[in-house]
Amino acid sequence: MDPLRLEMAPEQPPRKPPVETAVPPVPGAPAVALPTGVAPAASLQLPWYKRLWEGTIPLRTSRVGMVGFAIVAFWALVAILGPVLARYDPGDQVVAPIPKGATLLDLPGGAFPSTKPYREDNPDTPEDETVLGYVLTNSGPSSSAWLGTDDRGRDVYSRLVIGARQVMVIAPLSILIGAVVGILLGLAAGYYGGWIDEILMRILDAIIAFPIIVVLLLIVSSIGASRFTVIAAIAVASIPGVARLARSLTLDLRTRDYVSAARLRGENAMYIMVREIFPNASGPIIIDLTLRVGYAVFAIATLGFLGLGLPPPTPDWGSMVAEGRNFVTTNAWAALFPATAIATLVVGLNLMADGIRQESARYR
Repeated sequence: MDPLRLEMAPEQPPRKPPVETAVPPVPGAPAVALPTGVAPAASLQLPWYKRLWEGTIPLRTSRVGMVGFAIVAFWALVAILGPVLARYDPGDQVVAPIPKGATLLDLPGGAFPSTKPYREDNPDTPEDETVLGYVLTNSGPSSSAWLGTDDRGRDVYSRLVIGARQVMVIAPLSILIGAVVGILLGLAAGYYGGWIDEILMRILDAIIAFPIIVVLLLIVSSIGASRFTVIAAIAVASIPGVARLARSLTLDLRTRDYVSAARLRGENAMYIMVREIFPNASGPIIIDLTLRVGYAVFAIATLGFLGLGLPPPTPDWGSMVAEGRNFVTTNAWAALFPATAIATLVVGLNLMADGIRQESARYR
């Protein structure tokens, strides 16, 4: 006889392994039995910040994505610390002392006397100890100007780091505004279908019919160049693409069982679109938005290059390239460094998107 049975009362049945039951997802629904030792999914009960951290797994597990993230994080840090890192104000001219015994004819080509005396980098020097100075124009990297100066004698390095803040704020903000509008339109068109889908898609198709640069130029030239105008133009230009992506995903997800279950529970359409469909469509949308931020950086640079970007004296990478292109043969630094900044930021965003896309495909 089993020794375990000897310790039991005669009427007690043999012991059986315990069975854990899951909490019914709907009040009144039957409980679902789980195998022994299997607990319900605890990730649904995690705090929001832990769920957000788990959502970054595709990025953190991708080497390509982390390289792109490092590049973008570098420029984000430069944007935050721009006023601290800058050596001069964006509109200030770099002044160097005129050597003793030298005349204006001995100055470098393009240099001209400064209206401000040179005081050995110390503005508190008494007037009688100051020396004459001249503005460094179109000069290469030096101790006075780490990345050289432009044709007006302004420090390229200071304008570059301060201009990073404009790009790192305007590009994501404009795409975020366009994404909110585009996602809502795409969810409504895909979920309701019918005449709502037809009207919304035909309006968006009319916008897509024009090249993006034409849409940007039309909006900015009609309203006037300003920070608000640039944000609004890029946001409007990004709405159709985001809406079409959200619509195509919604058309597929609205037929899933969990959407049908939400309808049977009596949930309204807004709840189903926001709480049931959108979370399951967020992966491809996040990848698309990451790429669109890179497109927005190019759009900001293009508008600045054409003279329709941020108004002066706000430094703009695109306008810096436009101003420096006339002196490429004599001073390539003024155009090379802002062009390199634009290229590296866009490459970093593209690497992030590629890394997330590749790792997300592995988890499917």
